[in-house]
Amino acid sequence: MRTSGPKTRTRIIEAAYAMFYAQGYSRVSVDMIAAKAGITKRTLYAHFPSKDDLAGAACEHAMTLANKRIEQWAHKIHADPASGIEHVFEELEAWCRQRKFAGAGFTRIVLELADLPGHPVRRVAEAHKSRIEAVLADALGSTRLSRALMIILEGTMILTLTTQRFDHLAVGRSLARELVGHTSPSPRHVAATRVSLRQ
Repeated sequence: MRTSGPKTRTRIIEAAYAMFYAQGYSRVSVDMIAAKAGITKRTLYAHFPSKDDLAGAACEHAMTLANKRIEQWAHKIHADPASGIEHVFEELEAWCRQRKFAGAGFTRIVLELADLPGHPVRRVAEAHKSRIEAVLADALGSTRLSRALMIILEGTMILTLTTQRFDHLAVGRSLARELVGHTSPSPRHVAATRVSLRQ
């Protein structure tokens, strides 16, 4: 098995994120990640100088995977705010009801690293959240509404994970409906959205 090149790097990143998501950052060692990826620790360090750098790369990988879905949400909200919100919360509920649901990986890892503002994961997560807020602001036509929707979404996910109660989703959905109740679809085409998560 080759231990160099982009395929090995991707395998390491995917293994790391899966373990961080399932067990948390502090409980996962480099040895555990190497074993899951089917490589030696030496090979892992040839690709990533530290666990912190690997964690940052893993979160960037997850961010890339999440971007398409977030853009789809933004496009639906832009075209029809009320219908778009329903779509978002239907997807969130389906995700939360999965047997292995463990919350938003970004949020969980960042909370573990709350006292390390310069950590690679913190930088990636902050950039990702800012980008989502910008995309939603463009869809809603308001930074204030976008920020409020972000707070509702993040709060709903955290409370659902913490309490394992799905009624928080219903409350979050209701609040989001009220939030966008005073917005209306813009005549401009959805594809003309100015802000892209891929930037």
